[in-house]
Amino acid sequence: MGYPSVWIHARRGNGIRAWTTGGNGGYKNRDTSYLLSPCFDFSGLNTDPRISFALSVHTEARVDGAWLELSDNGGQTWRKIGSQNDGVNWYNDSKINTNFAFWTGTNRVNWEIAQNILTQAARKDRVRVRFAFTSDAKNEALFDGIAVDNLIVSEIPASDLAIDNIKRADDSDCGSALDSLSVRIFNLGSTAQNSFTVSYRLDNNVVVTDTVNNVSINPNQSVIYKFKAPVNTALPFGSHTFRAWVNQNNDNIRPNDTTRTTFFIAPPTGGNLAFNFDNALPPQYWIASRAKFEVGEHGNRPTNGYATANIFNDTIIVGRDSILTPNAQTFDLTTNKFGAVRATDSLSYAFRFVNANTPYAGYDLTNQDTFRVMASENCGRTWTMLDTISRSRHTPTDTFRSKKISLRQFEGKFIKIRFFVTSAINSSVGYFFDLDNVSFQSACPATFNAQATVRNVQGSSANGEITLANPTGGLAPYIYAWSNGATTQNLRNLTSGIYTVTITDGNSCRDIKAITVNQVTPTEELNSPIDKWLLAPNPTTDAATLTLELRKTTDVKVQIINLLGQVVSEERREKIKEAQFDIDLSHQPAGIYLIRILAENKVKTIRIAKQ
Repeated sequence: MGYPSVWIHARRGNGIRAWTTGGNGGYKNRDTSYLLSPCFDFSGLNTDPRISFALSVHTEARVDGAWLELSDNGGQTWRKIGSQNDGVNWYNDSKINTNFAFWTGTNRVNWEIAQNILTQAARKDRVRVRFAFTSDAKNEALFDGIAVDNLIVSEIPASDLAIDNIKRADDSDCGSALDSLSVRIFNLGSTAQNSFTVSYRLDNNVVVTDTVNNVSINPNQSVIYKFKAPVNTALPFGSHTFRAWVNQNNDNIRPNDTTRTTFFIAPPTGGNLAFNFDNALPPQYWIASRAKFEVGEHGNRPTNGYATANIFNDTIIVGRDSILTPNAQTFDLTTNKFGAVRATDSLSYAFRFVNANTPYAGYDLTNQDTFRVMASENCGRTWTMLDTISRSRHTPTDTFRSKKISLRQFEGKFIKIRFFVTSAINSSVGYFFDLDNVSFQSACPATFNAQATVRNVQGSSANGEITLANPTGGLAPYIYAWSNGATTQNLRNLTSGIYTVTITDGNSCRDIKAITVNQVTPTEELNSPIDKWLLAPNPTTDAATLTLELRKTTDVKVQIINLLGQVVSEERREKIKEAQFDIDLSHQPAGIYLIRILAENKVKTIRIAKQ
């Protein structure tokens, strides 16, 4: 269990941590692994209990995946729980060439609620459950795996509403001033529910609440609820978070009442565009209209991937989608917004037209076949033509042709790029249009936003520490060069002084930070029961984690106090030496808060800022 660190699973179901197959991204080849529960005593139950959890899936479809098993003899023998599509969101597909159902593929990346009955578990006193995961011998580095959060094992209560699947109507990187928000609400209890409230909060804005009393949700059913008022998502560049929750007076099962999602206005890479499709996945936020966009290989295919569309007279073969226009075919692909453009920047890409009937030969365009490249600086409302390939400018070939186009005219702007292909009217010969190696390098961001947390030197030992948060600006991977010669992201065993780090990203952009490690007064720290502490992230927009290491086992109380002196939250733990406390400020307004730690009649206070 740990902090989800990959992009897919960083959108945890609720809170800060989740169980994942690969906390740092990817999972192993030929893997068979399990997430095992403790032993449950259900001897006092007359009916079988339920298991409910939030699930995120990103695996090679129909090859790698997970399922749930149960043992009623302490783990000596196991049996599979459920079958495809029974329960709630239970097993979405089966292994290729088999009837073995499991969770697999990339269509369940967002957190979703799943629930089923632990059959034949009632009146048993040695019950264990386990999540089983398996993978084959290839492609594992391209996928993030399975993540589980908010796990509940209990009798089915009369009232249990759960929420997931926050969606914007304008699911783009531009947003809309009149966007709308919807959520999915599940009834995981045993009785129908028809009166509750649904709320959301966008970043640190005011909470919006709708009262719902005209919708009835039967057990094991769900509804999509759309909030009544529009929401402005045409926001400043960067990441933004929606947090949504459902509230019903008789619902005492709280872990599944809240969900969240993060969306981006401008690319998460900080404005850079570089895709060679070698990971076999479509780029996030790219939009394909009329024809399906697919990453694949065909004909005299290379070992690496590229974007492809197989264009015939009246049918787009990729995905077997019929075209909407009756007389001609189009392939319309638009990138996400990126920038800001510098005067020296250019757009590069490679393309080819390949005969579909003779895939080893280039296709000879007709007078009606065109390939246009366009740019928009207003999120696609109008387009500027950058290049046009027609029959007179095309030589049939099965090799990729590279192009490079200056973007000087868009200096200082954020733009989208559109690749638009129109095929011949009533052509008797179809063709593949292939696109590869789309790249653009934008101006370097002003900062990578790598926040530093410092542990000052205590006493006479070299025990100072600097912990850098993962950068949110720039383009991975990042290289660290410290003034003391270190090349790690974090520093340990430091003396007091000023430490400078130069962070270089994948585009050779640099961010330089100077960080001071102070020498604290020895009597202040040596008499404290606290040996080490870390509060991160600080500042925060939502939540943080307080990590404590004590000099000996003792009782600890942690309070969150606002500047009016009011205790807004308190947690007590007994007989601990190491612990982590969740600092939840999600329901508090922006400002400064005090984290008060009480142990052995001594008090330590730490300031935290909520942005």
